[in-house]
Amino acid sequence: MGLRLLLLICSIYLSACTLSPHLKLDGGYLNQHLKKADYILVGERHTNKCDHIVEKLILQHLLKIGLKPTIGLEMIPEPYQKVLDKFYEQKIPLSKLEKELHWKKNWGYNFSYYLPIFKIAKKHRLPIIALNIPSPLVVKWSKGKSLSPQEQNYLPYRIISANKKQIVYLKKQLKQHLFFAPQIKLNSFLKGQALWESKMAERAFWAYKKFHNPVLIYIGSGHIKNQYGLIYRLKILHPTATIFSFLPGKQRQVTENIYIYKCPSTTKSYLGLKLTKNSSGLKVKQVLFNSKAYKTGFKKGDIILKINNIPVKNLLDAHKACMKSIANKSPVSFIIKRNNKIIILQLDL
Repeated sequence: MGLRLLLLICSIYLSACTLSPHLKLDGGYLNQHLKKADYILVGERHTNKCDHIVEKLILQHLLKIGLKPTIGLEMIPEPYQKVLDKFYEQKIPLSKLEKELHWKKNWGYNFSYYLPIFKIAKKHRLPIIALNIPSPLVVKWSKGKSLSPQEQNYLPYRIISANKKQIVYLKKQLKQHLFFAPQIKLNSFLKGQALWESKMAERAFWAYKKFHNPVLIYIGSGHIKNQYGLIYRLKILHPTATIFSFLPGKQRQVTENIYIYKCPSTTKSYLGLKLTKNSSGLKVKQVLFNSKAYKTGFKKGDIILKINNIPVKNLLDAHKACMKSIANKSPVSFIIKRNNKIIILQLDL
């Protein structure tokens, strides 16, 4: 949960992919290992369109080689399993699923990115499992607050703490963002992460035992990098399990337990700007129609010099400056250069 919060914080200036992932799924070596897997984990960057295309292609490929997986989704908390069951029983149409799942409240990322998975699941009658635990419950528990009897029912039977290597990794992740989220304390962060991933591992193991099919899990990539997180906890609950993972990366690589795929990317911000570095700041290459930036008055060719009076030379500078506004719940002030004139634009996030 904590890592998801940090990823959400970072999403203001995350890269987005083009629609041409470098993914080659046909091949006896890969198929051999996929057919042996009890769990197939697909790591995603939640705002990355290319990653979501890869997710669809992987599911289609598994069906093509004769597998009929159970689908596990980090995106949905366990209380909404009854909605997924009704969807499986064809009692809820696809057109109403987003509303019934309270998607915006529970996950928040674009539902259309996940729509192909639901369509394929419906067509091939694949069960879908809600893997996670309600976010407010994680926050309460990690801060040591008391839970109601109903909330306690959603706790996993066993909460598996992070191993030493994951603790080092999580400390580094938290340290990078403490300036923007000082309210997150290390102990609470580690507890929340352990609860979030222990719950997903328990639900995935339950699904494996119930349906006797491989469990295809869609999850944030940070939860499976370096064999930490979910993989570590699955191996404790299910020691004999074979686990195969797909992860986005810089170079394509295939081994017996991981496939790293490459999505060619272009820098495109949540605000609706495509930016490139310039000697003076960040240059606007494109302003997407009807986006936040478009409505604020940005134009192609603008040079962003400062954000909230902080000089920006790269996307990390811009991200940090924007996050200060999020922390303070205040508008973002841009000082830009346009045709040798200095202009100030105010944008509400």
